[in-house]
Amino acid sequence: MSGYYDKLEDLERRVDGRFFKCHRSYLVNLDYVRGCRGGQVLLSQGERIPASRLRERELTQALLCRLRERGV
Repeated sequence: MSGYYDKLEDLERRVDGRFFKCHRSYLVNLDYVRGCRGGQVLLSQGERIPASRLRERELTQALLCRLRERGV
C-alpha cells in the first residue's frame, strides 16, 4: 500500500475544483458529497468525515456551484 507523504496544502494546490478542503486534515471530492451538517460531511456511500464548522457555509456554496457545473 502506498501513501502520500507531502503537505495537504501542496496537494490542494495541485487538484482541480472538484476538491474542497473541509477540514485541516481532509480534502473531499465534491462529486461524492451529499450534504454537510453539524460539523460533518455526508458522503454518497454513507461515510461521514469531519468538516470545520467555520467552513460549512463555504462548503455548501462550493457544493452548489459544483452541482451547477455538472448540470445536476
